[in-house]
Amino acid sequence: MSWTPPSTNEMASLDSFLEPYLKKFKLPALAAAVVSSDQIIAAGAVGVRKIGEDAQVTLNDKFHIGSCTKSITALLATMLAADGKISLDLKVGDVFPDWDLSPEQQSITLSMLLRNRSGLGNNPPPALWLKAFSASGTPTEQRAWFLREFLKTPLAAKPDEKFIYSNVGYALAGAMIETKLKTPWETLIRDRIFEPLHLKSAGFGTPTSKNDPNQPWGHQMKDGKYQPIEPYDNPPAIAPGAAVHCSILDLARYADFHMQVARGEIETLKPFQEFLYTPPANANYAAGWLVEKRDWAGGKAITHAGSNTMFYTVIWIAPEKNFAFVLSTNAADPQGGLEGVAQQCDQIIGALIRKFVR
Repeated sequence: MSWTPPSTNEMASLDSFLEPYLKKFKLPALAAAVVSSDQIIAAGAVGVRKIGEDAQVTLNDKFHIGSCTKSITALLATMLAADGKISLDLKVGDVFPDWDLSPEQQSITLSMLLRNRSGLGNNPPPALWLKAFSASGTPTEQRAWFLREFLKTPLAAKPDEKFIYSNVGYALAGAMIETKLKTPWETLIRDRIFEPLHLKSAGFGTPTSKNDPNQPWGHQMKDGKYQPIEPYDNPPAIAPGAAVHCSILDLARYADFHMQVARGEIETLKPFQEFLYTPPANANYAAGWLVEKRDWAGGKAITHAGSNTMFYTVIWIAPEKNFAFVLSTNAADPQGGLEGVAQQCDQIIGALIRKFVR
């Protein structure tokens, strides 16, 4: 697929816009970008990589995007379906015939998983979740082990009966894709999405590593203030639902691609527009995206947020207005249920919308 990323030739700075919010909410760092008409028209990054140290964040610094990874897995599935390499109606039982599954589990389709309508719950047994952090083997092997163990528990609902948000469901979707293609999910994501969309900063797991130490650290609220957390991330077992990191500029590029797909401008994905961005009746979740109606968006607004409990990211896309907004911070408050940082980021996004959308 040939795709030209949005230009940054006329990109204004958002630093002065973000600074007051950084101070008001006492966050370590903030990064944001605005896309319109295939241009990143504004972007900014303010604050520090790690509280207690002086290093400032930059536009090229990487932030964890948490559950915004789900739309990446859904996009991969539709790209492969467009190429005839996989079917969205593929059933779990057809991919894993040797797994010990109930008839209902066998009947779950890839499309159900991507729309969070598989009937799978979202909470692994605590002992299984703890073991997932120390599991051995390749990420693909870890996913297979984790999923076989998780699927020993009954479904939380009948397949396609209702919406249940599930990281495990996305892990199973990723496992189905990599098993069917005989290629690790991570490799497929790099080859089919990161590289074609020019997301050069994108990767998996915590942004900070021994190989890349000069990146933002995650922070959590403790004793009323944010404190840096030694880098760690969700286990590879659930990577297809929650593992990607990237710079704010690359996140803007990714949002712009989805905006073009939603506007019908990516010919090969036109047959999958409805699947990706139109929820089933009486629901507001499509495939990796929440879909709402907003006056400022001129109708449909496509959104998702994500957090690995140390970072927080949110994306808003308004196809009718041809605008997209992305925002990341290297902080979260898991004990507070993430509502605090989520509301703060929504407040900032709201101000950006009022500033740019007419």
